[in-house]
Amino acid sequence: INAECMGGHTNPDCVCVCLCLSASIMTPDDDSLTPFLALEPRKRSPRKWALSALASLLVVAAIFMFVRHSTSHVSSTSLSANGGVQYALTNVETSDSFIRGVLVLQSGAGPYGNDLSNLKFEALFDSNDRLRVHIYDPSNQRWEVPASIVDAENGATGVQGEPAYKLTYTASPFSFSVLRRDTNEVIFQSISFIFENQYLELTTALPANPNIYGLGERVHPLRMDTNNKVYTLFAKDQGTPYDDGTGGKNIYASHPFYMEMRNGKAHGVFMLNSHAMDVYLSPTSLTYKMIGGVMDLFFFMGPQPETVIRQYHSLIGQPFLPPYWGLGFHQCRWGYKTVEQTQAVADNYRKNNLPLDTMWNDIDYMDRYQDFTSDETAFAVPKMQKFIQNLKSNGQHYIMIVDAGIAKMDYFAFNEGVKRDIFLKNAQGENLVGKVWPGYAMYPDFMHPDAATYWSDMFTIFQQWIPFDGVWLDMNEVSNFCDGACTEVQASSSALRVAKGVFDPEHPPYLPGGQDLNIKTASMSAKHYSGLEYDVHNLFGFLETKATADFMHNVMKKRSMIISRSTFPGHGRNGGHWLGDNTATWDDLHLSISGVLNFQMFGIPLVGADICGFAHDTTPELCARWMALGSLYPFSRNHNDDQSIPQEPYALGDMVLTVSKKFLQLRYSLLPFMYTQFYQVHVNGGTVWQPLFFEFPSDPAVVGIDRQFMIGHSLLATPVLTQGATSVRGYLPAGLWYDFFSGQVVGSTTAGQWVDLQAPIDTLPLHILGGSIIPRQDPMGVLTTRDARTKPFQLLVALCSAGNAAGSLFADDEDVVGTVQQRAYFEVQYTVKENTLSAVVINNGYDVMSSRSLNTITVYGVNGHVQSAAIAGTAVAFKQSGNVVVFFVSAVMNQDFELSWSF
Repeated sequence: INAECMGGHTNPDCVCVCLCLSASIMTPDDDSLTPFLALEPRKRSPRKWALSALASLLVVAAIFMFVRHSTSHVSSTSLSANGGVQYALTNVETSDSFIRGVLVLQSGAGPYGNDLSNLKFEALFDSNDRLRVHIYDPSNQRWEVPASIVDAENGATGVQGEPAYKLTYTASPFSFSVLRRDTNEVIFQSISFIFENQYLELTTALPANPNIYGLGERVHPLRMDTNNKVYTLFAKDQGTPYDDGTGGKNIYASHPFYMEMRNGKAHGVFMLNSHAMDVYLSPTSLTYKMIGGVMDLFFFMGPQPETVIRQYHSLIGQPFLPPYWGLGFHQCRWGYKTVEQTQAVADNYRKNNLPLDTMWNDIDYMDRYQDFTSDETAFAVPKMQKFIQNLKSNGQHYIMIVDAGIAKMDYFAFNEGVKRDIFLKNAQGENLVGKVWPGYAMYPDFMHPDAATYWSDMFTIFQQWIPFDGVWLDMNEVSNFCDGACTEVQASSSALRVAKGVFDPEHPPYLPGGQDLNIKTASMSAKHYSGLEYDVHNLFGFLETKATADFMHNVMKKRSMIISRSTFPGHGRNGGHWLGDNTATWDDLHLSISGVLNFQMFGIPLVGADICGFAHDTTPELCARWMALGSLYPFSRNHNDDQSIPQEPYALGDMVLTVSKKFLQLRYSLLPFMYTQFYQVHVNGGTVWQPLFFEFPSDPAVVGIDRQFMIGHSLLATPVLTQGATSVRGYLPAGLWYDFFSGQVVGSTTAGQWVDLQAPIDTLPLHILGGSIIPRQDPMGVLTTRDARTKPFQLLVALCSAGNAAGSLFADDEDVVGTVQQRAYFEVQYTVKENTLSAVVINNGYDVMSSRSLNTITVYGVNGHVQSAAIAGTAVAFKQSGNVVVFFVSAVMNQDFELSWSF
């Protein structure tokens, strides 16, 4: 039993138990535990022997159940189960671009058997800032994430000169370390290594009290708790529980990427593995525990946090550029029961002068919850077409939900899926039957080469009836109201486990999260065209989103606008994400900031939470504060369920209406700036929202701040996140900070400072960093992005202490695919130096900008009384109030110019 539990080594998950049978059961001459180990009846009566044997069997059974529980249940104190497993690195080859060798098992055994005796080790110097360590079985093909999802060659530009890292290793017993070349600081040091058939473990040392971020998806503060915690990575439909680090609180996605901050420098580590896993964090170590695949590690050297993220995105792919209207405001509810009710909501927005770009429908619109249908009465096709035409005439758009399961009913989408044989199979090779909103359902197998065509064909048919503009993908973990499959016996008891060391997808010897993986999803033994559900599970949302994006690009001939619940690294190339089924609480309001910031790192910048909360009744105060914060989300949508009160901004009274109107106008005025941020991350990778430590990495006070955030490099938001508060305490890092709305200097120090900011219900403190230029448009009278795009442009300039500033603007045709690649866009660079603002057009490929004008330039931080201003010798009118000067110009957007002022 000890060997079964611990493999001959000490494992904190297991306990050795010594048992003595009662002398009343044993015969007097028994001086050992022989009856416990053998059933030969030595000199004892049949009755006593039977009692002894029965007791022994009961004890054995009890310990077996204990051992099974201990070896598969998550323990927050278990960081390693190495057990003396030692490999030696042999046959080493080295070059300027790699170190390769063969790992040979020397001694020891992992906890679950079937340790692989020979492995291939490769350290590949992908670029000056990226190192790959790939450990795999050279003799047998194990599951690895396909290159179509994450291509390891992306960004592998080779090394020029000396890279920013060094890799060192000990041949026997094998271990490896990754160091910064400039400081010799070790950023990753393997201290345990196990490679079994169904269990892979790798531990690295960490400095005391480390600053770790990432490892999603979960609901938790931005900086991860490393006090002996375990975080499970496995896509699961279980709402949005707070992840307290006890395991099993995983939600919709797996993103095995983390960033660490040390001494003002950042590095990132990505484990390219699609299997379920736990990541254990202690104050001094991090341990991966995975149930399959290979070890495929990528190290990103930074050293700036934003640089780390750009390096990571060069591997997984830069985020897609959403249509401009996708950055407008969105309204949805599970509970709009008719098309007339949906239309009334859109009408009420307009009546109340509230900006709205897109109306959404939840599953209410479907015919018996069948994908690609609409209810024949409540959402009849002629009525839907008229409704959508009304939206389009107002410059608005329409998006509806599509679930992953195809109803097992006699209708075209199901019949065609059966005919094309593209559904996920069970272990017996038959179509797997799950259950979701329509009842029994089947799931497209997007690993199948014909599945994307099927998916596109279904959307093509549906689009002819319902001319939608974007797609909302839900339930795609996949979600299943049965555990595994509805028509199969759920083999979850220990009695059905196979022998130790034999591959068993239904019962892996180690269970990430301590729960059967089949719960609320498809069977792990289900067969995809390539791989088992055990391997592919976490990829479903990515693959479904890609197939949907391909349809929108190739059939609709439009840029994709897709919001998906389940994601995987690389998802941001095709779509965005919302943070799932949150709750109308102040905690959820606060934690939404961490959620948005995490997905910036994960390469999915188009993300936001359900504003005002999805579940339970919101309150006017909570909704007002959430509308203020939500107006700054990259993806901004109000949404709630059918059991809660209406929470459209006009439905909760005048206060919420007033606050909502104010902050939606702010959002629409900032759309040129926000769209430019999306362009920049589309081209370079990186983030739209940033934690403060991204911009101020050397300030130790900001490493844990998640109640504030930055938009780009310029704007600092400090929302009110506490019930009843009329002020908020915020941190201003070192620099020159201005109140965004007034231009008043609120912080100008060489060191950061905490400040108390007044924030009545209609206020969200927003500050602009000196050195920034923000392009804006006048929001007055704007109800849609179509309205906004016709308005004159404005510039907001915040001078740094030296009197300089910089910024840029990007614009294109919002629905056209590939404008950046075709250079069919407009880009202008703005700079201020020595009392002169210069506009230099970088690319002039969007003709519309020749008819757009710039009419005001507001400058904060002007030290002195301006006497005159001119463009090309022509006087420019202006007005000054203290350190704020507003210049009234008439400049054509696509022409270079210089505005100079003198004192």
